[in-house]
Parts: sequence; C-alpha cells; structure tokens
Amino acid sequence: VVSKMENMLERLAGTGVAMNFRLDPRAWTVKADPIEIERVIVNLVLNARDAMPDGGTLTVETGNVELDSVYVKQNPESAPGPHVLLSVSDTGVGMTRDVREKLFEPFFTTKKRADGAGMGLPTIYGIVRQSGGHISVSSEPGQGTKFEVYLPRDDSAGAEPRQPVVKREPRSSAVILLVEDDDIVRSVARRILVKAGFEVHEAVNGRDAIEKWTARDHDIDMVLTDIEMPEMNGAELAERLRAKCPDMRFLFMSGYTEDRVVRDKLMQPGAPFLEKPFTPGVLVERVREVLSAGEAV
Repeated sequence: VVSKMENMLERLAGTGVAMNFRLDPRAWTVKADPIEIERVIVNLVLNARDAMPDGGTLTVETGNVELDSVYVKQNPESAPGPHVLLSVSDTGVGMTRDVREKLFEPFFTTKKRADGAGMGLPTIYGIVRQSGGHISVSSEPGQGTKFEVYLPRDDSAGAEPRQPVVKREPRSSAVILLVEDDDIVRSVARRILVKAGFEVHEAVNGRDAIEKWTARDHDIDMVLTDIEMPEMNGAELAERLRAKCPDMRFLFMSGYTEDRVVRDKLMQPGAPFLEKPFTPGVLVERVREVLSAGEAV
C-alpha cells in the first residue's frame, strides 16, 4: 500500500518537504482493509506536513517488530507478539505533553476551526484498533513528532487467497468537472481520476465551474465539488447547475464529517459524500458509485 502511494504522498507533502521512504521488503503480512490503511497514511502525512510550515523532512517507514511484555506493560492497549510497524515522523514544531494526551479525542484540534473538524486522528485511532493494532506518538516541542502504528502479523497469510470480487465499472471516458479551491487537493484529485481513466476538467470556485460547464456544451457526466468555498458553496453550485440540467450527478466533499455538513444545511441528507482527506481508492470508488447509479443523485 505504501509503495503504491509514494508519488501521491510526495505531492501531498509539497515542495518544501523532503520525503524519505524506508520500506522493509521483508515486512510480514497483516490483515487490514487496504483502503482504510491508505486513509491512515494520508492523515498522518498531512498532519506531518502541517507541522512543518517552513519545510523539513518527513519519513515513512515499515518494518517487523516483536513486542515483549515490558512494552505491553508500558502500553496497555498493545498485545505481545510479532507486529508490522508503520511509522510517520517529521522534523516539525512538535507538541507538548498536554496536546499529546488529547490527540485521539474526538473534535480536539490545534488548528483553526476552518481547517478541519478535529476528527482525523480519532478516525486513525479507530481504524488501527479495529485492525487489532495500536498507535503511539512521541514528540517534544521543537523536536518533531513520530507516530507509530503497530499491526499484528497475520499468521494465516499462507492460506489460499480469496478470489477478488470483480466490479462493473462505468465507461472510462466519463467526463468529470472537479471544483475545488485548494490547489493541492485539486491537483491530487485530478491526478488520481485521470490515472483511473476519467477525463477531468478543473474549476477553482463555483463561478468558474459554471463557466467550464457551459463551455463544455453541457457534456459533463458528473460534478465533484467541495462544499465550503468562498462566494458560492457546493450546494448553491448544485442548485444552479440542476436548474439547467436536472439529471446532473454530484459528489460532494468536505473536511468536515457528513453529519456536520448536513446539520449545517450545506448538503441534503443522503446525498453522495466524500470526506477529506481521502485516499485514491476511496475517491475512485465513490466516483464510480455515483456514475453507476441507476438514477441521478
């Protein structure tokens, strides 16, 4: 999973951050959802990037470790035995003990509220625990931060692998209008979708999206739009485009949770939704779901 994400993670980190990958080719197999592991990695890399506003070094490592009784005593949520370690470390601003102790609490954040809902790390914690592992963090102010994810080795790895489920995919020539005011998110999403075979046209805000949609002579199969944008939000954009094309399909995305955007009346309940940050697998899967739906949503 990490190897496949290297190029995308380098783009997420930005030009001011030096990326190092130290991946052990002998790492054991673990039993976990690959898409959820992608989500863990993306969240940790984004946190590391944000901790280095002036640039720095970000390192992603994997390896095999054996957790003993001493470690388990110091980390009650862990279990003894063979594990695969996934670590993400940065040379950023670091954090105090008070912050470290609250990191995995829902809605706790050290960022401005406009930057997110404080659910990234609690989500990571839930994914890791659901996979039978645990996560730890070490950090000091001015000395960077290191997150360590321990996942238990899958001792059934030698069993007969399951046959993959073949999904019906929509035509690869589908045209998507991508509306996102964040340059990095827009660039990453475009690269993922183009690689998956879609034709993508970009717009930086709602007004730009209407112009791009009109210029294509209405030849757009789906609109993937951020919800919170200046001047015209995603819901307002959808309303205007649906007035011109009632069958237009939309996929809304936001850094806030689905419950939050519905509660704030920025999106109708049940509308297709994608939470940021997303992984390549989740993005492509959600886009294909919307395109494959029997009716416009």
